[in-house]
Order: sequence, then structure tokens, then C-alpha cells
Amino acid sequence: MADYSIIADISRYLAGVLREKMCPELILAPSQIEIADPGEKGRDYMLGLFLYHMEEEKEVSLPRFRETGKMAFRQPPKLYRLYFMVFINPASQANYKSVDVQRIIGRTAQVLGDRMQVSPNLLQPWLEMPEPPVLLSQTQISLETKLQIWQAVGQPYRFSLFYQAAPVLISSENIMDIVPVREVQVSLENI
Repeated sequence: MADYSIIADISRYLAGVLREKMCPELILAPSQIEIADPGEKGRDYMLGLFLYHMEEEKEVSLPRFRETGKMAFRQPPKLYRLYFMVFINPASQANYKSVDVQRIIGRTAQVLGDRMQVSPNLLQPWLEMPEPPVLLSQTQISLETKLQIWQAVGQPYRFSLFYQAAPVLISSENIMDIVPVREVQVSLENI
């Protein structure tokens, strides 16, 4: 099962795809696309990817324990849904015309729309078993909710895209050792 670092691995993957497909056509250098918080000040980048929310998938039930060998069982992984915002850095947006910002956002939607899934085994090559792909889809949220997200990071609303990635499985460290049966006692009683 995927390690806890799968969250950061997904962020790095998405940023990497954007860097590969958008530079230097629309954004001059890969360093201009960052995993960043839109509320941070003093960072020089053009396009940001921000993980703004994560929630456990409670509707999916998994078996209580999974066999990890002949003598141990591991608690099943937890399933999560990640929520991302892709935005133009407010500090750099002033240097671009509105039509340039629209081109960047349009290309971002195209690039991420073409990468609708990623295998955890690609992100964490040490995984022993194949895992279900993490699916990326645009989040259908209201303008009011988008405004609230921007307010939460202390910034006025900017045109941005919102995505969700799921299922993201994170393994458990809880292992239950099974003691092998070494002796059996049988007693028969007269009836």
C-alpha cells in the first residue's frame, strides 16, 4: 500500500506535468510553476498548485485486516480525497494581460484534463502490488465556495481551477502479529 508521502507525490506529479507541458510556450521556466500557498508572500512564481483540503472517504468499507504474511495482519489503508486549487500567483498576475492569464488557465485545464489518472505504482515504484489509479477530475463547486477558499488564505478572489484526486490510499502501520498454534489439547467427556 502507498506510503503517507503519496500526497506530496501526487502534488509533485501534477506540478511536473504542468512544467513539462507549459514551459516555455506559456510560462518561461519550470521554476515558475510551484506547489505553493496563494497566501504566501515574497515567492516568485507564475502558476501555483495548492492542496487546500483532504477528507477521508467514509462511504467505502474495506476488510478490517489484510494478510501481510503467514504470521501478521495489517490494518487496511485509509482512503482519502484530495482537493487542489490551481491559480495564477497574485503577485505575478499584475505583470500579465488578462488574455495571457486566460491562455495559461486554458492550457492548464487542457493539460490536467488529459492526465485524468495516475498510478500510485508510478509515483512510488517500491509498491509490491498494483493499486487502483488516482483519478483527477475538476471539482464542481460554486463561486461562493471558491470565494471562501480564497478568503481562507487571506487573498481576494482570483480566477482559478479546482480539482479533486481520489481514491488516495494511505497504508496503516498497525500490524497484528498472529501467534502460531503450537499445541492443541483435546478432551473427551463421557456423555
